[in-house]
Amino acid sequence: MATRYVSKFFPLGDGKKAGRWVGNHDPRSYRPPRGVSAVAELVEFHPVTQRYLGESQWWMFLLPDPVNNG
Repeated sequence: MATRYVSKFFPLGDGKKAGRWVGNHDPRSYRPPRGVSAVAELVEFHPVTQRYLGESQWWMFLLPDPVNNG
């Protein structure tokens, strides 16, 4: 059974997604699916609702890779 380290991904628009990092592992070790880049950030505000979280939390942001038109 695969271990999930992101609770749920929320769509942010333009193909971008954000998910809260759960677990004790280093979020920089996350390997995103093909065609997607991942960025881990420590945030104090919920990326979707903009509400204060009360404490800093690690969030994973997935960004679609740009299409190479060359």
